[in-house]
Amino acid sequence: MTIASTYWTFFRINPAGGYLTTELPLVKTFCQEQWLDRNPEVSPSDQQMQRHLLTIYKAPAETMERRRLAALSLRCYISGQIVQVCTHLDNQFGRTNGFTRHDLLACVLNDIPEFSGPSTDQPKTFVPTGYDILQTFDAQQSSLSTWVSLRIRRSSELNTFLLAHGIYLISDWAILNDTQLRQLERIFALFHRLPATLIRQDVQILASYHAIYRHDRLQRKSQGRCSPPTEEQLQRMVALLPDQGWSPRPVLQRLREIAELLREYRIHARKGQVRQLALDDRVSEGLTDPRFSEDDREQAEFLALFRREFDSTLERAIAQVIQQRVAALERKDAQKARNFLQALELFHCQGLAMGRIAPLIQVKQQFEVSRLLKLKDLRDAVRLTMLQHLPRFLLTTAGLNLQPDRLQQVDAALDQLIQAVIQEAEAEAAHPQSQCLQSHFARSLCCYLKEHREAL
Repeated sequence: MTIASTYWTFFRINPAGGYLTTELPLVKTFCQEQWLDRNPEVSPSDQQMQRHLLTIYKAPAETMERRRLAALSLRCYISGQIVQVCTHLDNQFGRTNGFTRHDLLACVLNDIPEFSGPSTDQPKTFVPTGYDILQTFDAQQSSLSTWVSLRIRRSSELNTFLLAHGIYLISDWAILNDTQLRQLERIFALFHRLPATLIRQDVQILASYHAIYRHDRLQRKSQGRCSPPTEEQLQRMVALLPDQGWSPRPVLQRLREIAELLREYRIHARKGQVRQLALDDRVSEGLTDPRFSEDDREQAEFLALFRREFDSTLERAIAQVIQQRVAALERKDAQKARNFLQALELFHCQGLAMGRIAPLIQVKQQFEVSRLLKLKDLRDAVRLTMLQHLPRFLLTTAGLNLQPDRLQQVDAALDQLIQAVIQEAEAEAAHPQSQCLQSHFARSLCCYLKEHREAL
């Protein structure tokens, strides 16, 4: 009878680099005794071992010591699985994207045998990944190895790291499932600047995909990883397309291409590093590609003009709102106005968390920094200011002649665009990374602070 040492060998990060393995003698003895008492002739499977340990860990009638040893044994197994998941991701993406498994392990291999649970006095204290995985594991829903893989791949710290290296861990089919048709139109028009004819075609293909693939998945109540569409599903999608010239294989290829474009946008939106083209390059592509019609070229020119005006309006709105806020603070306390500008710069341009900013501006608590910055109010004010200017641009400079009902639609579309910029800034502000923030909003704000530092 043998029991794998993974149940008493603890993997943890080495501060000097890589990871360390530590054998826990008490846990080893405990594991061997458990199985010798049950069936000394048969080696236990992982599933048997884990269920037995889990039963002990969750049984109120067991002694605290036995429950502690059972939990430690399961956390040993989890720590080993975390190393395997990170090694697999390194083999898949590390070499071509410039990282190693040790970089990944630094994000998630943070459990220590001495950790016995979060403090009841401070429930928001740090909880190691391995401990958290054990607390959320349900043996009736999945195996422990599957649960570890799922939780690690969904780890926000790991995904932030991977996004910074241009990797977004989600399948093409999952991306297509949760992308709405209007989202696709907006992303392809404003981010990728594809011609209108191609966007209309892609909307039709995505609509047929939703009608067949997503509908089937909902009907079957399928969960877990999304598999590629079957030949039969592709045939049904083809039958829904207005253009009868399609066949299953080209539809499958175009779906993959659509997913890749959406993936590129999501990486960009979540602050990853992706291939970027200058605005003029994109417009040039639109103007010279022989596939594009005259309407497409006019649209590309308009979008370039609109994009420049959008960026300019964002910068003016940020300047106006900051100046108004500084003026209001100065009327009460000049030092507060200076603290506001310093905190604004430290948060957006250096990526410092508010807890670290507090002593730098001579206040005691994090909430005092938050109260001074009022970032939500600041972003809302910028949004409203932009909404006052952009419709005017469309009616005057761009020369659009719109009826009242179309004007309402344009206002709604503009609000949606501005909201996207604001939401991007909100998401980024929720997780500052000790470096300059990269959202459109943050970059414009930092540019303003840099240019006007002396004047302010």
